[in-house]
Amino acid sequence: MQNLNVLLGGSEAAWRDFVLEYAPLLLAVAQKTLLHYRVSDPDLADDAVQEAFLRLVREDYRGLRLYDPQRSQLRTFLGVIVRNVTIDLLRKRRNTEAVSPERLEQVAAPADVQPEELQKIPAGVLSVRQSRVLHLLVNEELSVSEVAEQMGVQPHTVRSMKHKAIQRLRRYFHNQPRTGEGVAP
Repeated sequence: MQNLNVLLGGSEAAWRDFVLEYAPLLLAVAQKTLLHYRVSDPDLADDAVQEAFLRLVREDYRGLRLYDPQRSQLRTFLGVIVRNVTIDLLRKRRNTEAVSPERLEQVAAPADVQPEELQKIPAGVLSVRQSRVLHLLVNEELSVSEVAEQMGVQPHTVRSMKHKAIQRLRRYFHNQPRTGEGVAP
């Protein structure tokens, strides 16, 4: 590896050489991390490598300045960074994936609750905002970002409201007697 001080000094040629030398290593670590989590997505591996390089150069190479040759080899340091970035991207992707209406029904109610019972949610089980979010996501089939834009909130707020609504629906359906159970004629 060329002199790290030259790289940290802002040399474009040194950065280009650095990227050419370490990109294959970072890509291999990102792919291995994805395989560990049973995800096969070459684009996500490429995104992880790009984000890892960005983390190294942001704020005047702050990430790269954290490297201490007394603690590890540079290859190990870079591998840890790209592994962490890959895991972060997986978490972000998992939290932002759209849920199909069918999956939402499966998650919202126990398996033995019939779909028509989902239509019989009495007033007060969900807040107005929670009802609106579920309506837009399920009935209107809008994405989280579209719902957020329509409601004037952040996407994470929409995901949070959806999660809380699903929890309330689970509690409601779990505590309701099933048809023919415990109900006197």
